[in-house]
Amino acid sequence: MNEDLLIGLAATGVPLLVLGYLFLRRNPAIFRFFVALVLVGLGYLAVTDALSDIGRIVQGKDGAVVRPTAGETAPPAAQAPAEPPAVEQPAAAPLAPTDAPVGEPAPAPVEAQPQDAEPEPENMPPPADTEPSDGATQPETLPPANP
Repeated sequence: MNEDLLIGLAATGVPLLVLGYLFLRRNPAIFRFFVALVLVGLGYLAVTDALSDIGRIVQGKDGAVVRPTAGETAPPAAQAPAEPPAVEQPAAAPLAPTDAPVGEPAPAPVEAQPQDAEPEPENMPPPADTEPSDGATQPETLPPANP
C-alpha cells in the first residue's frame, strides 16, 4: 500500500462512514449493511486505482489544480498572460463536393441502408395474395373457421 492509496481511502471512506453512522445509528442492521456496501465500493475503487488517483488529487500532486484560499495568491505561473499569442487558422476545406450549379440547391443525400438489411433480389416471387402472371393456378385456401 502506498501513501496515495491510504490518503484516498481516508478521504473517501471516513466521510462515508461518519455520515452513515449519523443517519443510520438507530437501525443497526441497516448500518451494518451500509458498512458492507461501503467496503465493497472502496475495494472496487482500490482495485481500479481510483483511490490512488483521489489521494494524488487530495495532496495536489499529478498536475491537479488546487485553488488558493482567500488569504493566498496564485503563483505567477498560474496567472493568465495578458494577451494570448496569435495563431493562424488554416483555410477550411469544403464539406462535400457537389456537382450542382451555383444557383441551384445541392441534391439530397442518399440514405444508407441499415447494416442488417438484406438487399432485395431482383427475381423475387410475388406475394401469395396476388394472382400469378403466367396463368398457373394457386392451390385454394380454406375459409377461416367460425367458432
